[in-house]
Amino acid sequence: MCLLTSSPFSDSSASSRTSYRQSSNSLRQKNGNNGNKVTNSNGNKRKQNPDREDPKELGIDTINFNNENMPPNGDPPADATEADLRAHIKHLNENASIQAGNRGPQVVLNKGIQNKIAETVLNITWRTEKFVRGEAHKRRLSNKVFVQSGLNDGSGMTEEQFFGLYGSTVLQTLNCKRNYRIGEMKKVVHAYMANNSGDDPPTAAEIKMCSERNIEDEMMDTWLWYCGPLMQAAAGHVDWGENTMYFYELSKATYPDDANKLRVPPSTEAFLLTVYQGYVAMWTKQYHFRLKHGPKRPYPKIYCKQGETLTDEDKKWRCAYTEPDSGAKTYGGWNHKGLTKFVANRKAIILVRQTQESKDLEADGLSGLRTKDDFDFVTHEDYLKHKKRRTAAIPAEVTPVDDLLSEEV
Repeated sequence: MCLLTSSPFSDSSASSRTSYRQSSNSLRQKNGNNGNKVTNSNGNKRKQNPDREDPKELGIDTINFNNENMPPNGDPPADATEADLRAHIKHLNENASIQAGNRGPQVVLNKGIQNKIAETVLNITWRTEKFVRGEAHKRRLSNKVFVQSGLNDGSGMTEEQFFGLYGSTVLQTLNCKRNYRIGEMKKVVHAYMANNSGDDPPTAAEIKMCSERNIEDEMMDTWLWYCGPLMQAAAGHVDWGENTMYFYELSKATYPDDANKLRVPPSTEAFLLTVYQGYVAMWTKQYHFRLKHGPKRPYPKIYCKQGETLTDEDKKWRCAYTEPDSGAKTYGGWNHKGLTKFVANRKAIILVRQTQESKDLEADGLSGLRTKDDFDFVTHEDYLKHKKRRTAAIPAEVTPVDDLLSEEV
């Protein structure tokens, strides 16, 4: 049984993979990470939890969280002494240290705290927080992660100190998580096209109809694709994988320890819709480009200088809601139009999920997915027993880090 087959095309060019390797190696040297495998304090390979996403698996460890951004007031002078630096960051304590750098003394943040933040954002915060809209929202998000991670109890830091030292860590981890999910959606779209002889994927208008639960009989296949592989790419396999999507209706799947905590909340469905509306034209064009030129030729890079206007053809190579050439890149490149669209989509989905039509369609989607994918397990307990036997028999696959670090294009 398989939800979809992989697209025959690579997601990034050889040159982009090389640049990421160089970037990763440089950052590991800065942060004192020699690039070894994930191990525990005894030097043994750390046991992965299949129900949580590991920051290492998403390439989080290659992000430069700290050295180049001196919180909270920018970089110190190049000739700063250690005493100057300590005065520059008054709240520097056991949560960070000072080391010599190419530009003088630099702050090196606590790696354990960074990993705790990354794990919290990936597995808890992301469920309801998809974007950051400016400095005030960044501060609010930082405070939220400070509590969710438990660092407010025992770390010795105040909210202000945590934001000053680790606010950028929180923001960059959220951006990385969002980019990864967008990349997974792109793979699903390309797989759809590969499985349908290169036919274009469902239009943005059709996906919006799915979010509105405005489905005609001839659109049932699109609805199942929306509820199945596309939603799994947006939400992640932990929240919407075999363990959930074949047993629960979309808006009723909750966590075992909290019946009020949805695995696929309205923000996730709104994220799927907004991303699809912004990217599907570009993903379609990229598929045909790969079909014509092969996997190694890089996609055209379209830049837009201030005051210039892109042609209609050039616009197809860029997301409708991001501006990577602008200062908004700090917050993931999403512009006001895109964020406004996300908010409107979320509000609409909250309302539509309360209708009887939505409940009926979700029930049809659940039974349809089980039938379409030949999922035979009647009870969740039977499935878990089978999964345990299968996991023991088949070695776990390891996804290359370079594949997870492909650019959001």
